[in-house]
Amino acid sequence: MEKDSFIKARISSATKTQFEDICQELSVQPTTKVRELVEQFVRDESERLKEEVSVDVKRPPDYQSGAWRVTVRLRNPADLERWGVPVPFAFPDLPKRRLHPDDGYLAVVRKNGSDELVIGGQFVKGIWHGHLYTNGIPEDENPTSIEEVKAALRETATKLIDRFGRMPA
Repeated sequence: MEKDSFIKARISSATKTQFEDICQELSVQPTTKVRELVEQFVRDESERLKEEVSVDVKRPPDYQSGAWRVTVRLRNPADLERWGVPVPFAFPDLPKRRLHPDDGYLAVVRKNGSDELVIGGQFVKGIWHGHLYTNGIPEDENPTSIEEVKAALRETATKLIDRFGRMPA
């Protein structure tokens, strides 16, 4: 394999010296170690390039138990915009969980095929931000895991992309 490209990074002289010292201690060339680190990073993270939808659910340190920050990100922001207008979506059914959009990410939608209007979401430039709460039960007793929430949100967005296809904005 031909290796003719390189990556430059600006680091402090102290960090550079420590890196070189560690490499010398390990009997490895610094350039070899940098290549190994980059190649390992690409192997570890390459699945991200295949995901049409990524979902991040985290509890910031200042949040109480049962409250989470949620970000859903589309690889291609235009997937859920039509003529410059966001495509609204209904939240998935999450037993004992409640989703609430941040300002600007709220949409009013019909509830699962009925005429009832409920709060849903909309992507802004390919991103949806909101909060997730445990609902009526302590977090440690919640039957709907955070992994199930992530999967449901990913599936909701993916189905919307499949339904609406890729139309020009």
